Amino acid sequence: MGCDIHAHIEIKVDDEWLYYAPANIQRDYRVFEKMAGVRGELRFAISPPKGIPDNDASKMTLLHAQNAMSYKHSDSWLSYEEYVILIDYLTANYSSNRHYDWEHSFLGDFLYLFGGSFYNWGKYKDEYPDFIQDIRIIFWFDN
Repeated sequence: MGCDIHAHIEIKVDDEWLYYAPANIQRDYRVFEKMAGVRGELRFAISPPKGIPDNDASKMTLLHAQNAMSYKHSDSWLSYEEYVILIDYLTANYSSNRHYDWEHSFLGDFLYLFGGSFYNWGKYKDEYPDFIQDIRIIFWFDN
């Protein structure tokens, strides 16, 4: 049986995390291992699963998590900085083509944040709405 990921993007505005959109992340066990040690070794993960940040996660993310309660596992989240580590690691270790776009390949059609790239948000903050304080991905797996 395969393992899939369910992920949601949140943005921080006025010190509150708000639901932005679901993330369409493709099944790739190299990515899952690096995100949370799922379908691989935990020692290679950016961090062990941290759970869903229930003290400040958006109500919409918590609703999605509650609806998946019977089958989900390895709940976690990545900060923007951890997400950049993930993409940089994948690009350095799994791309024979230096121009391979890991962000868009494993995230499918999703990650455009207000018309720009999620990956570039931290590098080019002045090109994004100035009310965005932070961004993160909250996720869990099923199988």
